[in-house]
Amino acid sequence: MTSANTVAACFDFWKNLPSPNVTTRDIYYKRQLSTYTFNVHELGSNTGRLFTYGSNEVCSMLMAYFNTLSLSPDVNRLLLFCDSCPGQNKNWTVFRFLHYMVHQQ
Repeated sequence: MTSANTVAACFDFWKNLPSPNVTTRDIYYKRQLSTYTFNVHELGSNTGRLFTYGSNEVCSMLMAYFNTLSLSPDVNRLLLFCDSCPGQNKNWTVFRFLHYMVHQQ
C-alpha cells in the first residue's frame, strides 16, 4: 500500500546470537552470553532499525522507533505488523502501550 497518509511497519525479534560464537565441544554446552536483537522495518521506505536488548523491552524499543519517525503532518495512519508470538509481541503490555500511543495528545 502506498499512500501519503499511511506508514506501515513490521516488527519482530531476530535470532538470539551466542556471544562469542564458539563451536568447540568443551565450551559449546557451557553457559554463554547471548545477544538479543529486535527489528522494526518500515515497509514504504524500506528502512529498518535494529535494537539490542537484555530483557523483554518491546515497548521501549517501539517507543524509540516512534520517537525517531519524522512523519509529515498528512500521515494519519500507522499500520504495524508482527508475528503471533504472545510472549513477545502480542501481549497485554504491548497492546496497552499501543493504546496509549494512539490516545496521547
